[in-house]
Amino acid sequence: MPKVDDAHREARRQQVLDAAIACFARTGFHQTSMADILQEAGLSAGAVYSYFSGKDEIIAAVAESRHRQEAQLNAAATAHADPIEALHRLARAYAGWMFDPSAAGKLRRRVGVQSWAEALHSPEIRAQVLRGLSAAKDALGALIRRAQADGRIAAAFDPEALARAMVALFQGFVLQLAWDEQAADRDTHLAAVEGLLAAITRDPRRGAAHGRERRPH
Repeated sequence: MPKVDDAHREARRQQVLDAAIACFARTGFHQTSMADILQEAGLSAGAVYSYFSGKDEIIAAVAESRHRQEAQLNAAATAHADPIEALHRLARAYAGWMFDPSAAGKLRRRVGVQSWAEALHSPEIRAQVLRGLSAAKDALGALIRRAQADGRIAAAFDPEALARAMVALFQGFVLQLAWDEQAADRDTHLAAVEGLLAAITRDPRRGAAHGRERRPH
């Protein structure tokens, strides 16, 4: 019985978060009231307040949920023994998540961008955003260092700077898609990103960038 109760509580909590995400995507954090969330969720005030103390806690929970999903993507991709393949898997995982065509995916992108803006004013949201950034940057940096140790990415690249550039590429696409859902499609985006990865990758057997033939002198 406790397992059923726990599952029920988690389902109700997620119901509140889903309702909040729909409201935030529609009217923004500050224009959304708790009454709006209650109406969207179809729950009583008592039911909602048994999970969250108020809107600020809901906003923080939405941001934390996003970062948990990102951590799962990072862990699954970076576990691969080959650092270059891990980078490509990470690119594919984020492309699939980022270009999710479902209604929930579109709402998530809009709210994600709002979270970044809210981080400029809320110390709690800023701390969560920075934790997510640090986790992604550290995961990418570790892969880049492994590839450099194998001679497959040039040592001239600063691992942290390159990792930040990769994160910025993802963030920029999220922002563009929030502005315009037709800004890019998954396959085109992924081909571009994987092309960039190929351009910085060296094949130690050939001494050239992966995917390009060495020209004769």
